[in-house]
Amino acid sequence: MPSYICERCGCVDNSACGGNYWNVKSKAGLYKDKEANEHLLCVECTPNEFSDGSKNEEAGKWHNQFKKKHWSDYGTMEEIIEVADKEKGSLTNAREYFKRIRLSKSAEDVLDFIYNTYVIEDDSKLDESAKELKQHYKFVLEDLMLHDVVALIREEEK
Repeated sequence: MPSYICERCGCVDNSACGGNYWNVKSKAGLYKDKEANEHLLCVECTPNEFSDGSKNEEAGKWHNQFKKKHWSDYGTMEEIIEVADKEKGSLTNAREYFKRIRLSKSAEDVLDFIYNTYVIEDDSKLDESAKELKQHYKFVLEDLMLHDVVALIREEEK
């Protein structure tokens, strides 16, 4: 059975042990929570309520079929992607998961920069990393309007 990385807590789970792997893959829409119908979650991170209003008895607790471990306990991002590429069924969403992490970090950096540029006008109030970020992305805001930056972030997320 396929193993995967929980997109909420980052642990590694197996589709045979619960979670929402098959719900997401089949687009079944079992949960009221839209995120749970679109993102792979371990059994502990699945919502308490199904879309029909009934209670998910397995939600919020680990299945104990094996010890709960974060993906980083198994290696670096590169090592995990290598395993996922070699062994079909192992960490099936590794590439997408790490891409999403990188995009989220990029989006956070851009939003921090926008905040620091437009809200904090006095550089003396910024810490060193914020000053570096502001300097690094200065050319971006000179050439793009705010809505263009948001459109760029959305395009990267696709």
